[in-house]
Amino acid sequence: MTSAERPVQKPKNLRRRKKMYSGKKRQTTRKGLIMTDETRQIGFIPMSKNGRRHDKRLLDKVDI
Repeated sequence: MTSAERPVQKPKNLRRRKKMYSGKKRQTTRKGLIMTDETRQIGFIPMSKNGRRHDKRLLDKVDI
């Protein structure tokens, strides 16, 4: 499992902007988890969430 953060344009709404801000990347981002098998074949890509959310919380919410 790996996570990927993609930069996005800053929302005009301040509340949404705060939720999307990633302290790790120091910008507004969307974060998604990518599941792979031993041969590095992509098997499952769940929906992306706000960049502020921790990777572990994303993994806990995914129903595999």
